[in-house]
Amino acid sequence: MDNHTTAEAVSFGSYGYDFLDAQPVVADCPVVAPETPCALVAAPAPSLPVVGGAFLDDCLRVQGDAGETLLGFALDAVEYWEERGKARRPIDQQNHERLIECIIANGIRALFYRANGLVAASRAAGAYRTKPIWLSGESMGRALDLLVSAKIVEEFRGERGGLTTTYRLSPEAINDVNLVGASKESIRREFPPVGTLVRLRAKDSKEDVRFDQTEETLRWAADLDRYNRFVAGHKVELALSDAEKATYLKAENEKRSKQWLKSRHNKVRTKPRQPNLIEPEFFNRHLYRVFNDGTFAHGGRMYGGFWQWAPKRFRGKLTIDGKPTVELDYSGFVVRSIVSVASGPR
Repeated sequence: MDNHTTAEAVSFGSYGYDFLDAQPVVADCPVVAPETPCALVAAPAPSLPVVGGAFLDDCLRVQGDAGETLLGFALDAVEYWEERGKARRPIDQQNHERLIECIIANGIRALFYRANGLVAASRAAGAYRTKPIWLSGESMGRALDLLVSAKIVEEFRGERGGLTTTYRLSPEAINDVNLVGASKESIRREFPPVGTLVRLRAKDSKEDVRFDQTEETLRWAADLDRYNRFVAGHKVELALSDAEKATYLKAENEKRSKQWLKSRHNKVRTKPRQPNLIEPEFFNRHLYRVFNDGTFAHGGRMYGGFWQWAPKRFRGKLTIDGKPTVELDYSGFVVRSIVSVASGPR
């Protein structure tokens, strides 16, 4: 935008601005038919949160007419507020739009799936160093500044000089969520980059470290990518009644809280870090492998599927394309397999 002082009023969705006094003005928003029926979402109270936000997920994207419309409103508003001497290069513009989409998609996730609607992010220079090239602490800070100025998100700066931060969709953005009929179905998880499907954790730390790919690690990643794409072609979920869903969520939240409050590195935590789930996150279905202690000789377990952490009493509720499943459990399976491989064909 070239001049913030003109007496010009513009609107993108519910984001209306009168630049004579820089105050919001009422703006009309085209109503898009809802993808699925959903209850109206109330805007959160404008107070500083006590519990942190849901960790930013760089694989989240918007989907459907409602999700794309919300993203379009945000991109238009940001473009209007941003002052640039010249246009970005095409690749830089693509990265900019992908980051804005990530921020909006995570805001939608927090709104529909988490109790306080908050997302945890970082502005630190070294943040997200193992993430895609479009995501860094510096780019996150610039994008959040634009989105706050455009009244699309509200931000709560935290510790470390404000480098840790949380944000949530603004009341104006939530108004558009309701108007266009967005719902928990308006987001999806894209396939993780193949290069991130095998992860190596540092010794005595949960930090991922960079490593040189080998023929073996590339083969592991390719196998996981094929599996994830296979699973994506099917609907996997827990068929829960309302009462069962409430029990499931209670168990999940209690487990998450206990895990976080455990003492780690002699630091005792006194309050929950992640906001409680209010809906099961069945969209978490992509698997990845984690090796530990800085070596591929330790670990290698797969993570990422929601069914892996479902309480045992609910595993019988797992369905694939609406069909019930059974769990085959063999006593001493790993040991027996090792003996079988070592013994050779019989």
